Amino acid sequence: MNEKNSYKAFIKYTENKLPALAASYILKTIAHYRSKQYFEDKNSVSPPKLAEYIIYLFIPRNSRDAILGDLEEDFNEVSKKFGLWYARLHYWVQVLRCIWPLIHSLGGKLIMLSIQKLKATM
Repeated sequence: MNEKNSYKAFIKYTENKLPALAASYILKTIAHYRSKQYFEDKNSVSPPKLAEYIIYLFIPRNSRDAILGDLEEDFNEVSKKFGLWYARLHYWVQVLRCIWPLIHSLGGKLIMLSIQKLKATM
């Protein structure tokens, strides 16, 4: 019986305090969104992680840091000038341009191997 009474007392207490707690939470949330820190966090964007990882996969370590630094500078510049969507698109295009010679040479080698196998079977 004592547990039921304490439960009822807790429910009654929270029912009385709930509107005040909800209003306090809402006011704190509004203050957070109006704060300068929120807008700085919102505007500080970073390049796409998958594109960065592709650079880590295909570019040798001695060149990687310089390339990533240049790409990040371009990303920030394009982001400020044209917006986040265009900055991400630009970053992906630049990453593909960095690894294109490797893809092209691998593709050429695969085609040559396929042709050699076809000739060998004829």
